[in-house]
Amino acid sequence: MEVRLKPHIMGHIQAVQLILDGAPVKFIVDCCLDAVIFHTDFKVTHESLKSTRSQKVSLSKRHKDYLSNYVASLHIDATTAINLILGDYFNGTETMLKTPLTVKRIKPLPQLEKEVLDKPSEDTKGASLLSNLKR
Repeated sequence: MEVRLKPHIMGHIQAVQLILDGAPVKFIVDCCLDAVIFHTDFKVTHESLKSTRSQKVSLSKRHKDYLSNYVASLHIDATTAINLILGDYFNGTETMLKTPLTVKRIKPLPQLEKEVLDKPSEDTKGASLLSNLKR
């Protein structure tokens, strides 16, 4: 999954790149998302640089589930979600990050109920036989 980071987010990432000796953008985004998801601290003291460019970044597989849950809960697209998450993270606010995101699992029907649903009832069998006789 690829997302486009907005220029103000890229300003923060470029500032962190200067501190981390030119670490790739993908690495910094992964570290920040890991810090958000696992509630760890990856704070690097920096001042945001002015950036006029946006950049596409492909997300790691481990972040796709989290992002898809986040997107579904807020009804927004992935690019907007990443920019919100990283913006809040770099600004130190936790307004968007406080929402616990859990995956709701639906329990499958027990096998007995499934068999009952597959078998037509006696009433429907009888009604279909009568309708065939009337023709």
